Amino acid sequence: MIQTEVLAKCNDIYIKSRNGYQIVLPKNCEKSIKYDTTKSVVGIFSQDESLKKDLRSLIGNETGKVNNLMTIKTQLNDLVELLQNLVLE
Repeated sequence: MIQTEVLAKCNDIYIKSRNGYQIVLPKNCEKSIKYDTTKSVVGIFSQDESLKKDLRSLIGNETGKVNNLMTIKTQLNDLVELLQNLVLE
């Protein structure tokens, strides 16, 4: 429901990336969603245990990715510092 509403307002943009295509919304997309639509979707989620389980799994998966990115960021910052020290020596 919500995805359909946003798509009707904004349309997807396909961007070619190194790993294929990425689908994004335009920067000027108005993403406000009607209260009734949101309430309906929340009602559906709160009653359907399989959707809750899937959503928890997806959130856990994305949280893991964010944590991995933070670890990589730390490692890259450490590497930059080491390289800067080598250049300055």
